[in-house]
Amino acid sequence: MPFSGRRYVGRENARVAVPATAKRCAISSLKVNKQSIAMNHIASSLRQFIRENFLFGQDLAFADHDSLLELGIVDSTGVLELVTFIEDRYRIAVEDEELVPENLDSIEDLVRFIGAKCQYSAVP
Repeated sequence: MPFSGRRYVGRENARVAVPATAKRCAISSLKVNKQSIAMNHIASSLRQFIRENFLFGQDLAFADHDSLLELGIVDSTGVLELVTFIEDRYRIAVEDEELVPENLDSIEDLVRFIGAKCQYSAVP
């Protein structure tokens, strides 16, 4: 498939050409040794989104493994807002069958889910 244009991803000395129109997951191009940094960044980004959109700036203390639903931080409508944020921010598609607590109920679950989706959603 011919490229309609090229953009370069990566450092100057290790640039990789990809099609200009290629859609890529926002973290799929990171190397494995940088994966934990990316996961921490995702967790931080999710916390910020939750704080701004559901806690309205309050600094409620909750752990990464705490249930967002059980704590009343996110309700069913909030889950849809969270999914929209994830799809926009990380350029992934969340399928209907993936809308389950195992994927979306805590920061840990969300980070694991986003990481797994990004690993498989990259366009070659």
